[in-house]
Amino acid sequence: MDQIAVMSYDTMQPLQSLYGGYVAQQTSLALEVTPMSTDLLMGLPFYHENRFGHWAHAETVPAAVRGVRLGLSRTDAGRTRFGVALYVDFAATEDDWAAYRRDWVRGSTARYEERLLIFEPSHTSGSYLRSTARSFNGIRALSVIRMPSGQTSVQHLVMLQ
Repeated sequence: MDQIAVMSYDTMQPLQSLYGGYVAQQTSLALEVTPMSTDLLMGLPFYHENRFGHWAHAETVPAAVRGVRLGLSRTDAGRTRFGVALYVDFAATEDDWAAYRRDWVRGSTARYEERLLIFEPSHTSGSYLRSTARSFNGIRALSVIRMPSGQTSVQHLVMLQ
């Protein structure tokens, strides 16, 4: 397997602190079981719906990034084949992009600068960011699986390069 993406949202957590703790735990668990030769991406919520399973005031980009960083620092701080996956870019606000850049991109210490960015958006609106579309080149569908995410179940298309 070339890449694993963990969808760490739709958790039903009512507070940012609880959600961040959940993401930290999921990040640690994923790091423990993912081979070093496999890219591991943790999903960040870039959407703002209030519905069963997702509280927009709790599942925020800053809370998710804090959780990812905490899980990474606890479990495998030197890992280089690691990043975040932004879901879903067309619903993102300027604040989401600013938090991503501030907390994930610029928040990296010099020790982690060799990590490749998942992408740097060319603009912050629209569903077809050029860099996002390029990232799907050469990826083929493997299967559709049903994965639990918090209290909900979602079908995800698993893709490998």
